Amino acid sequence: MRKILIGVLLGSSLLLASCGAESSNYLSTTSVEEIADIKTEQESAYVLVDSDSQGNEGAYVDTVREVATEKKKDVLLFNPFQPNGEDLEERSTQEHPELKGGRLYEMIDGEISRELNVSALTEDELKDQVTNFIK
Repeated sequence: MRKILIGVLLGSSLLLASCGAESSNYLSTTSVEEIADIKTEQESAYVLVDSDSQGNEGAYVDTVREVATEKKKDVLLFNPFQPNGEDLEERSTQEHPELKGGRLYEMIDGEISRELNVSALTEDELKDQVTNFIK
């Protein structure tokens, strides 16, 4: 009986861990090179630009993560102060100046199709607007 209980608990733990990992994968950090690849390869993607020079995610990032997870749509999180997607750097220029901080972009065939200024939305508007934006 004890072995069965341990097996059930272990199996449940693994199942919960895999569910949690799956739900967090819809918003992933990206780099300057990956953004360039989207443009040159003429790919389609959702890109959230969060240009906080301290590496702290804007309040809207959690909402975008939540909506992306609900809709099971991948969104790339790009911070120009983290050009490699990991380390913070002082940035005097941006490699992609058309991508402004605090905005969610839909890129189709490597071009910006639409944008949503998520940093300008109130908390009440944010989830509805992001839900309508991500198809």
